[in-house]
Amino acid sequence: MPEKMSTEKQDALKGLGSTVIRTPTPYAFDHADSHIGIAIKLTKTLDRCICLDQYKNPSNPMAHYEGTGQEIWDQCEGKLDYLFLGAGTGGTLTGISRKLKEMNPNIKIIAIDPEGSLLAQPESMNKPGPEFGQQIEGIGYDFIPRVLDRTLVDEWVKGPDKESYLMARRLMR
Repeated sequence: MPEKMSTEKQDALKGLGSTVIRTPTPYAFDHADSHIGIAIKLTKTLDRCICLDQYKNPSNPMAHYEGTGQEIWDQCEGKLDYLFLGAGTGGTLTGISRKLKEMNPNIKIIAIDPEGSLLAQPESMNKPGPEFGQQIEGIGYDFIPRVLDRTLVDEWVKGPDKESYLMARRLMR
């Protein structure tokens, strides 16, 4: 997992019996020593090892289409006008958005993408980020995940690291 990921996530994985390998955050997805590169290497060297590859696996958005999207619809009793989602791997955004737009095509999907990530559209929104890559974990990438369907997004918003952290702390308080 990239170094930017929280210690809590690492500890949770260790608690489940995992061996966690931390990788430098700024490594590009296709770098041999990125979190993806290491996972692919391990599948070739370890017995009984698979890489679920959330960036390419069609089950990623399908789980959110069948589960999360329906749950949001049910809990809101269909009374939704807008949904704001972090772009992340694209699986959550794609699955939920597809389900909700089937239920009501007028729902507006607003995707949030951190500065330094290149997922937002139009491309002119994507400018270089901080020197060591964006630091918000689990969101934003230097490549377009195969599971991300950007045609489902009505509007993209860029969010800088500092303001995002400050707002998260404010919301927690």
